[in-house]
Amino acid sequence: MRIAVLLSALVIAVGTVATGSNAGPIPESVIGLWGPSSGPAGCEGNGRTMLVNSAGVIVFERSGSETFIVLGPAEWSAGTLILTRHAGDIVLSPLDNLTRCDRLPGQYYAFFGEAIAVFQGFAEVQSKCEDESPQSCVSAIFGLFDVSGDYRLSRAEIGRALRAGAFFLGYEAIVAGRKELAPDTDLWQTYRVPIGEIYGASLAAALLGPFFTDNLVQSYDFDADGVLSLSEILQDRGPDSLVAAGGAVGSAAAQTALQGLIGVLQRLLGIVPLLR
Repeated sequence: MRIAVLLSALVIAVGTVATGSNAGPIPESVIGLWGPSSGPAGCEGNGRTMLVNSAGVIVFERSGSETFIVLGPAEWSAGTLILTRHAGDIVLSPLDNLTRCDRLPGQYYAFFGEAIAVFQGFAEVQSKCEDESPQSCVSAIFGLFDVSGDYRLSRAEIGRALRAGAFFLGYEAIVAGRKELAPDTDLWQTYRVPIGEIYGASLAAALLGPFFTDNLVQSYDFDADGVLSLSEILQDRGPDSLVAAGGAVGSAAAQTALQGLIGVLQRLLGIVPLLR
């Protein structure tokens, strides 16, 4: 899906746009963290802060004591990010109205540090999956979770992957429920989820993680060394089948790439199906 250029100096608030053909991939110069330019607080203050990778965006909207999250695949058009969802497209604040930040507020890392790290690491994965072999693609995905760099996933690293996945899967589950109950709700309100609701999903993953991790290791740990190597995960499958099953990570469309990454992670690590 491509998105029309429907931008002007007046497009500061989030709004719905029509589908068209002039949007494109997110430039490398845009990747990073952007916060409100007004006031000294930057990403620490009220307003919308955007964490951008090469294919999508996470918006943290802070208002007083409340924080909301909106996330999804995104494209770039005339200085503005456009959030592309199945239900429609949403124009975000032009970057001219924002300023770069070094870090998000500490509580975001405390709640969702694993998901933020995985999201930020997506650029390298996308590059590998678009330009190199299926083996390189799957190895790059594996490397997102291989914290120790020993080419094996320990129980702790698998648990980290589950906590990262719970952030995205929990968000999508909440949004899917809203669409079913109130399909005519304004797009921004549909995708604007209180941070506490997503934290509940992450907490559930943390509590259930040890049980799931032990089961996963027992299922794939063929040499019984207590960790999972990439070759064990690929046993009887091969990288080509996993990349195809993941929804074509190497697709040129940014939204397909982001969804494909999540799809591959689901199949590599056994995460429950992504709700749409």
